[in-house]
Amino acid sequence: MGYSKEIYRRALEEKAAQRRAAERRAEENRQAAYAALPRLEEIDRQLAEKGARLALTALSGGDLADLEAACGRLTAEKEALLAGKGFSPADFQPAYACGDCKDTGKREGRLCGCVHRIARRLAYEQLSAALPLEESRFDNFDLSYYPDAGRPAPRKRMAEIFAFCRQYAEGFTPRAESLLFFGNTGLGKTHLSLAIGRAVLEKGYGVLYGSAQDLLGMIEREHFGRSEGDTLEDALGCDLLILDDLGTEFSTPFNLSVVNNLVGTRLLTHRPTIISTNLDIPALEERYTPRVASRIIGSYVMKGFLGPDVRQQKRMQEMRKDK
Repeated sequence: MGYSKEIYRRALEEKAAQRRAAERRAEENRQAAYAALPRLEEIDRQLAEKGARLALTALSGGDLADLEAACGRLTAEKEALLAGKGFSPADFQPAYACGDCKDTGKREGRLCGCVHRIARRLAYEQLSAALPLEESRFDNFDLSYYPDAGRPAPRKRMAEIFAFCRQYAEGFTPRAESLLFFGNTGLGKTHLSLAIGRAVLEKGYGVLYGSAQDLLGMIEREHFGRSEGDTLEDALGCDLLILDDLGTEFSTPFNLSVVNNLVGTRLLTHRPTIISTNLDIPALEERYTPRVASRIIGSYVMKGFLGPDVRQQKRMQEMRKDK
């Protein structure tokens, strides 16, 4: 999955904390049993010694019968002591959250599924912390804000776009098509982008969202050593990149180069990108190099949003309620 290095680092740290906690609880149980049953600690010491002798005797080819019998007697005594105080041998074994990797985070040389599940939760929390992710869902996208009159009728167009976005999210794979959402401000481009991002995250894929201004600014600061991070690498490698408000960033050679890199590399590696912009197609061609504009127009599925500013309508409704 295409989560960032930081997300995976935090997920592995969480697994390590789970492992330490499980082992600490097991040791606390052991010490409590030793305090209640002083003989128990002596039995464990004798079993450890006889276990070591068993291993050496087996390597040398000696007779194991007497040692095995002694271990059996000690084990039976231990179980009787524990049962008398309400303990069981399982109380002294760490109860790992994941039985597959025992909370190491690795299984057969690969990241365990439990790490990916934690990474998904962390990615969702990270995205939600900065964005109205709970507010930007498919089930609260209200088509009533779009007029039903005109040619083309905004509501009909937006209903088609809404259905397309929902189907796109439901069938998402890391090789899905890239999308371009264009149209005036306040028409729901960000809402539907985030609704897709939310659904894709819930399917277990890595999503990176950023406004063009913020994301490109972060990449520039890291590139010139003014801050640390791997934002460009994360943006190139995530399962879904959502680049919001393209055209609001400063028009500099560096930013144009990064946009060209993001668009070109992700198309080349078949990783989907969702770009939203207030620019129409001629303005997009004018602002960016012909190469960038050609790649977007030629390779992205384009959806033109129609209607009046929904954000303004919602603000007017809130103002009327406050009166």
